[in-house]
Amino acid sequence: MRNKIIIKKFLLLTSFFLTSSCLCTNQPKPIPQQQIQEITRKLDALFFKGNCPNNITGKYIKLKDFGGMFDTSTNSITLSSNYLTNKTRTERPLYEHKNKEELLTHEICHLCLYSLTKGNSNKKEFRFLDEGLAEIVGRQIAEPTELEQYKKKSIQTTKEKIKNEGVSLEKIQQWTVYFGDPKIKALDWSAYMVGSSFVFFILDNYQKDKLYDFFVSISKTRNLEKSIFETFSKNGSDFEKEWLRYVHVYVP
Repeated sequence: MRNKIIIKKFLLLTSFFLTSSCLCTNQPKPIPQQQIQEITRKLDALFFKGNCPNNITGKYIKLKDFGGMFDTSTNSITLSSNYLTNKTRTERPLYEHKNKEELLTHEICHLCLYSLTKGNSNKKEFRFLDEGLAEIVGRQIAEPTELEQYKKKSIQTTKEKIKNEGVSLEKIQQWTVYFGDPKIKALDWSAYMVGSSFVFFILDNYQKDKLYDFFVSISKTRNLEKSIFETFSKNGSDFEKEWLRYVHVYVP
């Protein structure tokens, strides 16, 4: 009888510790604040000139994929805990980043641009710029050797989309249609590359300071065409033609 009681207690204790272990595994794990601050400093030095929030926090949570997200209301970042496995993934979906540093930089960039544009970058008509820039600087800071390859791929993807379905500023400003709404339909992650091609176009033809001025203008006008004219002294139609021509003639 005594042996049965001992065995029962052992089984109960084993069950308790196994359950506790599972619960601990599923608990959010904070992203080191030092890592967030270091990336924020690099983003400010690279582009944002002190406009990045200084109180960004982050955590890892259990997700099915290797995704991430940002929350402008709390200046916080969430990444998939799958990135903590440190597994090398040579083959990965279009929307997944190579490593957690690249994705973390991408997500922090969203918060920095939100601050610079006074919240306008998160509106649907400017989301193509938001994702386009974040894709570029994520690689520029965390994986600089991949930047040129990504540039080539993003411009080639845009060229194919121009040929197959047409690309315009009017289309990509309708972000929940162009990229998609996860509540309604599957997402088209190649839309990020179209946004990046527009940012590369400005960087190559007008330089980084003009791109910065463009975002500052957006913070005031809250209108793409007005900001194009204010920054580049061109109307939206001519600027769009210049961008599409840049894509068409681009040679790596």
